[in-house]
Amino acid sequence: MILNLKALEYDAAYVEMGQQYLKKLQELEKEDIVKKEHCISFMDVDLYSSGQIVYANRQGYDYIIKDYGNIRDPDFEQISFLSPLAMAEWIEIYRCAATLQFTAVSASDGGVD
Repeated sequence: MILNLKALEYDAAYVEMGQQYLKKLQELEKEDIVKKEHCISFMDVDLYSSGQIVYANRQGYDYIIKDYGNIRDPDFEQISFLSPLAMAEWIEIYRCAATLQFTAVSASDGGVD
């Protein structure tokens, strides 16, 4: 999703609300990770841990994608996931995903007049 947003020239970042993905990514992609002050960057995408979300919010991204992980995970951030702000964000993500899907279909049809 983030790479699609970047392809549409939006500035987007990723925030891991759990504890597993970023750690494993750093182990697997050591050479391709760029360490920054409050985040890491991979494939030109800024990646934040949940503890650094304040810094992500201050950067002025057009979109911040929060990855809550598996709802059955014992570390699942249920309170954050169910907050009214998070619900508003899900609506915005759904709207954006619908736009991306329309753009992809339009591009495959040769464009819309």
